Amino acid sequence: MKKTLFSSALVLLLLGTSTLFAGITGKLAGNIIDKDTKEPIIGASVVIVGTNFGSAADIEGNYFILNIPPGAYTIRISAIGYQSALFKNVQISVDATTKLDAILASSAVELKEQVVTAERPLVDKSVTGSIRKQNSNEIRALPRENIQGLVALTVGVVNGVNFRGSRNTDNVLQVDGLQVSDPQVGFTGGIFPTVSNLAIEEVQVITGGFTAEYGNAQGGVINSVTKEGSTEVYEGTFRYKRDVEDLNGSSDKGYKLNGKNQNLFEFSFGGGIPIGARTRFFMAGKAEYTQFRSDNYAFLDPTGRNIGKRPHDRFAERSLNLKVTSNPTDEIKLSVSGFSGKALWENSSWTWLYGDYTQQASFMQSNNQFFTRVSHTLSNATFYEATVSYFSQEYNAGKKNEAKDYNMLFDSFEMYGIVDANKDGIIDRYAPTGNSGFGINPITGKREGSSYSQGNQNPYGVRGSTASVISFVNFGNVRTLENRSSKYYSLGGTISSQVDNNNLIKTGFEVKAHNVFREYNSLPWDANPFDDKYEYSPIQGYAFVQDKLEYQGIIVNAGLRYDYLDPQASKIANLLKPGNPPKTTDVAMKSQISPRFGVSFPLTERSKFNLNYGWYMQEPVLTRLYESITTFDLSRGNQIFGNPDLDPQKTKAFEIGYANQITDLFVIDATAYYKDLYNIEGVTFVPAVPSSFTMYTTSEYGNSRGVEVSLRKQLANFWRAQVSYAYSISKGTASSVTTNYQLVTNGPPDPYTGENRVYPLTDYYLDFDRRHVINFILDFVIREDEGPAIGGVHFLENTNLNFTTVFQTGTPYTRLDYYGRQVGEFNGSRRPSFTQTDMRISRDIPLSSVFGSSFSKLTLTLFADATNLFNRVEATDVYALTGVADNDGFRVSTPSSTPWIKGNTKTETGVDDAGFPLYNANIDLDKNGLVTQDEKLYGINKLRQDYFDSRINGNYQLARRVWLGALIRF
Repeated sequence: MKKTLFSSALVLLLLGTSTLFAGITGKLAGNIIDKDTKEPIIGASVVIVGTNFGSAADIEGNYFILNIPPGAYTIRISAIGYQSALFKNVQISVDATTKLDAILASSAVELKEQVVTAERPLVDKSVTGSIRKQNSNEIRALPRENIQGLVALTVGVVNGVNFRGSRNTDNVLQVDGLQVSDPQVGFTGGIFPTVSNLAIEEVQVITGGFTAEYGNAQGGVINSVTKEGSTEVYEGTFRYKRDVEDLNGSSDKGYKLNGKNQNLFEFSFGGGIPIGARTRFFMAGKAEYTQFRSDNYAFLDPTGRNIGKRPHDRFAERSLNLKVTSNPTDEIKLSVSGFSGKALWENSSWTWLYGDYTQQASFMQSNNQFFTRVSHTLSNATFYEATVSYFSQEYNAGKKNEAKDYNMLFDSFEMYGIVDANKDGIIDRYAPTGNSGFGINPITGKREGSSYSQGNQNPYGVRGSTASVISFVNFGNVRTLENRSSKYYSLGGTISSQVDNNNLIKTGFEVKAHNVFREYNSLPWDANPFDDKYEYSPIQGYAFVQDKLEYQGIIVNAGLRYDYLDPQASKIANLLKPGNPPKTTDVAMKSQISPRFGVSFPLTERSKFNLNYGWYMQEPVLTRLYESITTFDLSRGNQIFGNPDLDPQKTKAFEIGYANQITDLFVIDATAYYKDLYNIEGVTFVPAVPSSFTMYTTSEYGNSRGVEVSLRKQLANFWRAQVSYAYSISKGTASSVTTNYQLVTNGPPDPYTGENRVYPLTDYYLDFDRRHVINFILDFVIREDEGPAIGGVHFLENTNLNFTTVFQTGTPYTRLDYYGRQVGEFNGSRRPSFTQTDMRISRDIPLSSVFGSSFSKLTLTLFADATNLFNRVEATDVYALTGVADNDGFRVSTPSSTPWIKGNTKTETGVDDAGFPLYNANIDLDKNGLVTQDEKLYGINKLRQDYFDSRINGNYQLARRVWLGALIRF
């Protein structure tokens, strides 16, 4: 032996991440030197075990490997004459560089290689933006069932969808690098089929400082990467979860929270395919059925009916994701992936419970995505990717065939189309017929037209809005009828090259060919409705170039991005005199160049400072361009017209950050940011001749600033934790695209002039301005053969316990007096604060310990989830007139003294306008066949009391809800 064997190969392991490039892969890099001489080990081999990824050290001992999918890997580093080292659990993350340096001891004889378990350092010294990542194991530990729930726990995110003062439509949701948000409405956090969490390898949430490859977003970017499967082993998971009504909590009034009868099934399976030696697949699917979608308490009306468990309130979602990956050669990787999902849901409300609830709207939305991607490694330093993709989303809202018995998990709703056979402008299935519009429609066999609520055949005997809080519908329809589809084909590519040890350059492009269609009618029973129908094919694209410079510990990310949109539509030539029909002219293409710059300075071995500045743009959602421009009927009034000539929305953002590992287990980081938002979507009044109108513009302004602080503790002594605090101020001239339209059209008069309002000229606190937000995540982890023991049995081993606590101060609102006049400043009052703790507890049971070694690969996990664990049921919203949650300030008027007489057929004493009896036995308290004025008043007051006591107004935290579930892994 030339040298004495070092007791273990001395290994320096530095694991960090840096914002590198958008997409679905990461990078491994490091330096390898001799332990004794400190000289580089030229030609040292670096291999990612089980893959075709590898590299060799150059004359300075440096190496790098590009284009690695995210996940945990085993890395082997070896060289002739040296003891090899095996690094386990090396985590590769999307858009990041994982640093792995090694110092190897030389040896004259072959020795057993050293095995090292990698641990990620607490400070990522090369981060230049604000990025939060969660891998599949971390996702599984949290009591969250979808990506939206995970995003809500990210510091800087308010209400789950507002990123640092941006609107909910300002975000981009991507899966495997491809946008899955509907381009017509954007990502709003609403209902749509999503990929199962079992398919996700990593979720990346970027709240600021994203690089040039990310675009068309002013708020945040949510990027999920799905698993690929392995040729080495087959793996699978089956998961089932359902709610347990008996364990639910109760409201402050003592009413138990209703069960939802919610059932969630998920599965995943992956492994090798016997087509070539390196082909693998991974598939995942989910199916969810919920009988009662609405969250309500077990409150009984005067007839004993549970108003919280209503018919026509179902929800179902199903989805399937499949990815097939192959490496036909060492240099080429081919991926083919497809996703298909559908969500169906019904609307229900107490308003319709005593009428014809089947006249309420049903909804159906389907998403489909397909892509094929080839990645070709030209050399150790250069590779390119080319991607062809297709995306489609369809949304339907309106009436469905209620005579059909639907299997919610397998069927689709049979939605009625928008049919007007007699060309009278009224949709046939909604047409009111004779008898003053109260006749029976021969097609449906029902009374159609608008909703009618002047009858009193309900348990309270209340007519119309006399109680203020609710108007019970007897028959008719809701104003919901829409068919919408969004499709695009895209072609894109990138090329990445490590031109030297200091610079990684990436450039790329994408072109999207859209097709968007919308058919809409919000008054289908009216010959002059609010309707719209359009179909357009806009072209959208971008190109970018960026460089990541690493020099003596300093990291610089610099990039430039070019975005464009061609609406493929015409605009009105003269807005003030549009003409009839309006004269139009073609719209020019819109474009913008956006610079991005970020830098990180390591201060010490355990601390760093970073700053970032960038311009970000976002095209308006496509409905803002095309809404109602094909019809352009000014005679209808009270509508907003699209504007194909809208400019891009723009944001200029700056942030600085600091991170410091204060002990071996604790790290603190802080970020301060400022954002100016220009050309934000809004509306403007056009004083046209002969009729004025309102149209969409990008004329609003906003600004946001804040400080975010996080403290994290690594897992040690059975626990880990993370607490984050965000202080933010979000101001602007409009909280949403239609805020000012509603303010001027339906809002209270100006408190200073008493006149109708004008659009705000100065900024104010926006509706989603939450001044303080605290998120606290606490995990207790007891692994195998750990924890307390009795007789050598560790009875708590393989147990995880997670607590997730959220505290948020209230959002602003405008106080009003009894006459609807503004009191104080606009959005000058605050709703109550909110605190809630959720929990997940799980126990892994290796089935080999129960059934023997033949079940060695099977693990059963039993788990329980609870939202609002401590059953806090405080007020979270208030009424503008009173500032409290359970009193709307309405003054009940004395009802008519005219009695309702049993058996009488005269209007107002015996029947209502539609011919229904007015006498109601429920409020005939003395059972004398007459409903008197006092008895009418009793019914009104009883309804108001029940409305507030039932907490159906949504002004209070929902009580504790509990789920139980099981998961099997193999």
